[in-house]
Amino acid sequence: MPKRYKTRRLAASKIRERIDKGRLEVIHKVGSKLLQIKTPDSPVTYHLYRTRSRRGKKMWLSPGSFLNSRWVPLGSRNREWELIETLPEQELKEKYLIVRVEENGKVRWYRLIYEVVSSRAQLLRQRVHIRAQYSRERRYKSVVLDGLEREFASHALGRAQLTRAQRDELSVLFGRISYRLNVSMTSIQARLAARDIVAFIDAWMEVEGLRGHFKRLSEIARNIGPEIRRPNFDAHLRNIADRLSVYISWEIRRPVRWARYHLNKAVDDVLVTNLEECRRHVVRATQHLQTALDALHEWDRSLPEQERGHIPKM
Repeated sequence: MPKRYKTRRLAASKIRERIDKGRLEVIHKVGSKLLQIKTPDSPVTYHLYRTRSRRGKKMWLSPGSFLNSRWVPLGSRNREWELIETLPEQELKEKYLIVRVEENGKVRWYRLIYEVVSSRAQLLRQRVHIRAQYSRERRYKSVVLDGLEREFASHALGRAQLTRAQRDELSVLFGRISYRLNVSMTSIQARLAARDIVAFIDAWMEVEGLRGHFKRLSEIARNIGPEIRRPNFDAHLRNIADRLSVYISWEIRRPVRWARYHLNKAVDDVLVTNLEECRRHVVRATQHLQTALDALHEWDRSLPEQERGHIPKM
């Protein structure tokens, strides 16, 4: 049987190929940088990008999971290195999404991959982890930079003696840290901010959408007598059940599915004018939606306390 993995990093060229062929349907959240899987992919062998090794594994790409793009560096030990040595740069870019980048006078190669994030809660926690990580790095390197500046100032005032080799080494280190803080990190954080905004606004819209359906069904349960006499009331309930089908994230998939089941049962009761059974099924649907809302609100429960300050204010 295909297995599930907590962390799966797959070649973006393979994912896009299956999307183009219609074998994988996705919802674009931030262009092609952040995708959500809409329909399940058939079992297929993907090469996993892991810390120590990559192996071919047959797996499902389940609906509700997110595909988060990242650029990973390639070296001579990577299997793609043979492609880099034999294929022209344009073909590498178009077919394999491998690009050549010059950094500090050195040529580096990167390949675009998709990291599979299994649920919305995990996606939100991941965004917070990234923000906290950059904050820690900026804080640490700012301290190091201040120390280097004090060292140069002490040398200029004659309070510290540095050899020429030491000055050159400290100058190189100062330049690298300054570039990382003022150019590289600023650029990366600006690009990642768009994904943060979309991830959290999309989560907020999901919560508000479910809350709207919950309030409407609660009102129906309280006034089932007048409601059931409305024309096309069965179509109204069926429409709510159909609209709930878009909520496919892993942590709420089961309660939403049960809510839809009870709404369809309520539609059957409307057709035979069974008032009490209709009310019971609508109440059960609201209870399952409340369970889904509780699950969405608990996404940050496992976050470390020191990282909660990096949750964006909405």
